[in-house]
Amino acid sequence: MVAKQKFLITVILLLTWSLPVSGLVFKGGNTVVIEPDETIDDDLIVFAQTIKIQGRVNGDVIASGREVRIENEITGTLFTGGAEIDVAASSLKSLWAFCGQLKFSGNIERNLLFFGGKLGIDEKSRIGKDLRVFGGEIDVNGNVNGAIKGNMGKLLVNSRVGKVNVSADMSKFGPNAEVLGDVNIKGKNYGKEN
Repeated sequence: MVAKQKFLITVILLLTWSLPVSGLVFKGGNTVVIEPDETIDDDLIVFAQTIKIQGRVNGDVIASGREVRIENEITGTLFTGGAEIDVAASSLKSLWAFCGQLKFSGNIERNLLFFGGKLGIDEKSRIGKDLRVFGGEIDVNGNVNGAIKGNMGKLLVNSRVGKVNVSADMSKFGPNAEVLGDVNIKGKNYGKEN
C-alpha cells in the first residue's frame, strides 16, 4: 500500500509540475466543496480528505483525497486518487484514476485509465476511446467505443465495446454485451463466473 501511495504522489507531483504556473487554482483542507453555482475558469488542484466538485471547471483537475465526488462538467482531464472516487460528470476529456474504488457515470471524450481495486461503469456512460485497466474487479455496463485493455482479476462486460484485449483471472459477457472487433482474453475462466 505504501508503494501505491508513493507512486500516486510522484505522479501527482509530475503532473503538477507539467502544468503552466499561471491560471492555477489551489484548494486544500479537511473538506473542499466547489458549489453548483461556482465556475472555475482555470486548472484546479485540490488536496483534502473529502472533495466534492459540483460546479463547472473549465480546465484540468487534479483531485486527491480519501473521498472524491465529481458532479459536473470538467472541460479538461481529471487526474484523481483516493480510497473512494465517484465521478458523475456530464463531460470529461480523459480520466486517470488511482484509487481503491471508482464509480463512473458520464461521458469521456477520450480515455479512462484506472489503477485500483474496483471499477464500476454504469449503463448510461460512454467512453470515446479506450478503457485501460490495471485492477481487481472491473464491471463495464457503459459503451466503450475503443478497446478494453489491461490486466485484472475479474472482468464483467454488459455493453457495446470496440474490442477486448486483456489478461483476466475471470471474465464474463452479459446479455447486453456486444463486441464489435476482436476478443483476446488471457485467463483461467473465460466466460465463467466464480
